[in-house]
Amino acid sequence: MKIFPKAHLPHLEIKVERIKENKVKQPVDFPDQTCHHLRISDNGTGFDAEYKERIFEVFQHLNTESEFTGTGIGLVIVKMIFINHKGIIIANGQKDKGATFDIYIPELQ
Repeated sequence: MKIFPKAHLPHLEIKVERIKENKVKQPVDFPDQTCHHLRISDNGTGFDAEYKERIFEVFQHLNTESEFTGTGIGLVIVKMIFINHKGIIIANGQKDKGATFDIYIPELQ
């Protein structure tokens, strides 16, 4: 088991709010519709901002460190689920400082 120094303990923050889709900083289908905004942030390895779209491409790994395993399809599947439900997912990160995912899901009418 790996022991983290206190400054490096994993931290996850989840916030949820209801907003109008016109508050989303992306093109939306129904600007007057209400949606749920989930913001999920962590203090993990993060990623360089220039790769914020690339992480949603299949088989993409943004690091070459062997300690991270996976197929590179997880976020691709997540994004496709949100697209199929008229939702939006936006990623932002800083290398070695964590990542934030903003998720917008239209409210059922």
